[in-house]
Amino acid sequence: YALTCLFLGLLTCLFMVRRSSYRKERGLWQRSVALGATFIMTATAVAPTSPPSAAFALAANGLILMGLIVTVSALVQLRRCFGILPEVRGKVTQGLYRYVRHPLYTALFLGYLGTLLALQSWTLVAWLPAFVASYVLFAREEEQIMERGFGEAYRAYRRQAGMFLPKWTRVRTDVFHTAVRWRARASDKWKQARIDGTWR
Repeated sequence: YALTCLFLGLLTCLFMVRRSSYRKERGLWQRSVALGATFIMTATAVAPTSPPSAAFALAANGLILMGLIVTVSALVQLRRCFGILPEVRGKVTQGLYRYVRHPLYTALFLGYLGTLLALQSWTLVAWLPAFVASYVLFAREEEQIMERGFGEAYRAYRRQAGMFLPKWTRVRTDVFHTAVRWRARASDKWKQARIDGTWR
């Protein structure tokens, strides 16, 4: 209960301090997709349930916890760019957004799978394609308006970051560069130690 209150409080704060949008979609289709994707998780409230086994409960808790961590991290990184309807409030490309264009939706997929395992509901299994499709449509609507707002800069970002999962090339490049920096730093420390006479 306390975590739920903190999470809702974070959403409220971000909603209150968000930037004014300077490009938005006012069409009925875009708003319908946004609201449908936002509230489709309410299906879990009316789904018939069965008690999970210990293994399923553990897996469910792990997925839900991962989803919550990713959600909070993504919201903190969005800061004043947070919004519900597809609108341009800024471009975030750091943190989780360096690797994934829509980490919030990835977190929701994790949470949905965790909820499915926890509730053992065939209703949620049946809803899964609609849930995924709604967020794919929502993500595409957002990307279209972002592309119109930022042009080639956003297209270049889209080529480097995956929609819901990281692209291996970006992860591999960052791991390689990090390893090179660590090796150079270790080499510098070793050379300095030799100069200071502390390395024998």
